[in-house]
Amino acid sequence: MFFLLLIPITIYLYIRGFKVSAMSILFFFLTDGFRLVPETAMETGIGFSKGPDFAIFIALGMITVDAILKRHYFKVDTLARYLIVFGTFLVVCILNSKYIVGLSWSEVLRSSRFQFLWVLYFVFRNMESKQLKNILDICYYLTLATSVLYVGQLIIGETILNEGAETFTTFLGQRVKRFYNQPYLILFFSFYTLYNNPIKGPWRYVATVVLLITYFGALHRSWNLLFLFAILVGYIINLSKVKKVKIFTIAAIILVPIGMFSGYKFLQSRTFQDVKSVLSGDFLDVDFDLSDLEDATFAFRMGHLVERMEYLSEKPQSQILGAGLITEDSKKTDKMFDFKVGLVDELTENTIQLDTSDISYSLLFIWFGYLGTFLYMMIYFYLFYYFYKKRKNKYAFISFLFLFVSFGVSFFSANFVIAVNYVVLLITYCIVQDEKQIEEPKELHELHE
Repeated sequence: MFFLLLIPITIYLYIRGFKVSAMSILFFFLTDGFRLVPETAMETGIGFSKGPDFAIFIALGMITVDAILKRHYFKVDTLARYLIVFGTFLVVCILNSKYIVGLSWSEVLRSSRFQFLWVLYFVFRNMESKQLKNILDICYYLTLATSVLYVGQLIIGETILNEGAETFTTFLGQRVKRFYNQPYLILFFSFYTLYNNPIKGPWRYVATVVLLITYFGALHRSWNLLFLFAILVGYIINLSKVKKVKIFTIAAIILVPIGMFSGYKFLQSRTFQDVKSVLSGDFLDVDFDLSDLEDATFAFRMGHLVERMEYLSEKPQSQILGAGLITEDSKKTDKMFDFKVGLVDELTENTIQLDTSDISYSLLFIWFGYLGTFLYMMIYFYLFYYFYKKRKNKYAFISFLFLFVSFGVSFFSANFVIAVNYVVLLITYCIVQDEKQIEEPKELHELHE
């Protein structure tokens, strides 16, 4: 009940002008208490217990108050257009799921509820840039604190933060436990600590080391390589054209022979044979170890995606509107789907049909179809392009690198459907927009002089 009381308290703080404090509480819920509060502790007894559920009620309260008190609150700009288009589609999708597919309101709202957090854009847009920066700094410090605890897990080999998936792997010849319960936004704040660290003096280097150990500590090969590659890309795109040409020329000379050799080895590998089987639809010919996340290979993820795409190909309407905003525990799930590729439920020993943390697009296609997924991803593409154009701004640069890695790891995780990942981008977008409006009048003044 304590956490339930925080909803009206947070809205009251927001109304009274303590917006940074209110938003800090909002992020507390979006991140499940910064990975410190288990779901059971947030149980309300009235139908919801996940942190982001509390955030939805808080967001709706803030929006309602602002819309009443401020004129032209929902003024349409470029990002708002993308949100309105997707929001309109989402309403159609909800109605289709309820009245055509025949799902209950409870199932439909449970599947779609986190999408309503996109409306926080209008809240952030009406806040001062300084307030938004303070919110990010507070979240940085809290992420740093939980990262210290995560590093403690690596040292003692026991879970400290909220429980998550755990496996063992061999690292430097030693068998070590892998913890997947990294703090939310560890990717964003790993870039933040490198390019906009709010800590001054020698302690900033300690903080950076802690965050980077936390990021790399789960030993995700794809995540780690993409992070390093993003650092390189970020360095190159800020060079002069002459230096870029030199670097690309040298890189081509070095990488072409390496690529040819690696390509030949890949064509002879089992992975390539698995991928061919997946793309040809022979999912069951691929020897997946579905009981261990460590062995959830790229071929497995592609099989997971392609099998669900095949389901849509047999249902033209589902290609447009999706199969329905359905939940894993719905009574209709087993009637509608019979997917063979997926992790195995330990209790029932059946293949999990919908829920997955291995790839973003399988769930997006089932929920929204091809059209809805396109509209949804267009928001991310616009933000990616916008941050690239404004990359001279440090907040835009950090967000660009964050999205660069996010697009890559979306084939290895469900990051694009995790609410806090897009909420933080709405904040940085508003910061850049606000600073852009300040800079433009200065430029015009200089031209007149």
